[in-house]
Amino acid sequence: MSGRAGVRLRLVALLGAVGVANVAYTVLIPFVPTLNTVFQMSAVLIGVAFAGFAATKALCQPLGGWLVDRIGGRTIAIAGLAVTAAATGALAVATTSGQVVACRFVWGGSGKGWPCRPSTGSPRSSAPSRGTAPTARWAGSGRRRWPG
Repeated sequence: MSGRAGVRLRLVALLGAVGVANVAYTVLIPFVPTLNTVFQMSAVLIGVAFAGFAATKALCQPLGGWLVDRIGGRTIAIAGLAVTAAATGALAVATTSGQVVACRFVWGGSGKGWPCRPSTGSPRSSAPSRGTAPTARWAGSGRRRWPG
């Protein structure tokens, strides 16, 4: 598929991927009243569940990138998605506020199966990018060297 239809299809795919990627950050918003009443979670604890997801995701991405370089992207993506699925399933059957918070931390730490690569994660890196797949350029990592 080429031309205008190909561009539209790529744009729809890109916007869809961005939307799906951001669902994990906001998936609990409709359930905040439930978290408050059923799990007796305070506003602070609800904030910890939300912020903990983002914090563990940010802190675990360098580790995920290191593992991708050592083990391989496919293996780490599958493992990350498996951990995400397990954490999501555990969240669905959680019975205490501690379980809810723990599941969100694990879910965030799994990186949703899409860890970044350390060679492309730092704008100060002078090493050439190792991204060679056409999709690597979608994330800005394809054959680019950062000025150092």
